[in-house]
Amino acid sequence: MSPYLIAAAGGKVLGGLAQAIFSGQKKAERALDKSIEAIPDYTQAPSILRIYDETRRKYGVPIGQSAFYQRAQQNLRRKQAQGIASLQDRRSGLLGIQGITRAAEDIGLGIDEAAEKERERRFGQYMQASQMKAGQEAAAEQRKLLKQQQRISAAQAKAVGRAAVKRAGLTNIFSGLTDVAKAGLEDEDK
Repeated sequence: MSPYLIAAAGGKVLGGLAQAIFSGQKKAERALDKSIEAIPDYTQAPSILRIYDETRRKYGVPIGQSAFYQRAQQNLRRKQAQGIASLQDRRSGLLGIQGITRAAEDIGLGIDEAAEKERERRFGQYMQASQMKAGQEAAAEQRKLLKQQQRISAAQAKAVGRAAVKRAGLTNIFSGLTDVAKAGLEDEDK
């Protein structure tokens, strides 16, 4: 048996053993794990959350407590007081107050209708903000799912890589042992 052949086969066995043990696969796995962990989680845009909270707060105000309604009522009372003050004598006061009161009631109904329309407008804004928020939440959920899928894919790739390196190392070990055995058989045949 040739010492060169034995040395070459032994080197092949040792190389395969080293390849199976020290493949550098762990370092690659850690780097891959770090890159997956570096994927940022989705955070909702603060402006959308602010819009949603503000519209929800505005929509939640009862009609009678809205700034629009109270301002209109205050203007109505002010005009009503001005109208009453403009009546000079008792006779015109008795006749005029009834007209001023009727007009104030009519205007009050108009204020109620306008306040209801304002509430409907705010509801529309609230619904738009709710849809924007729902879109943001869906995007966040989709981002989480994507990250999970990437983790699973990475784990699969790691498993395949480990198996390939181990298989290659074992193949080299058995190939080297086969070479040693063949060299021993050739020496016996001679």
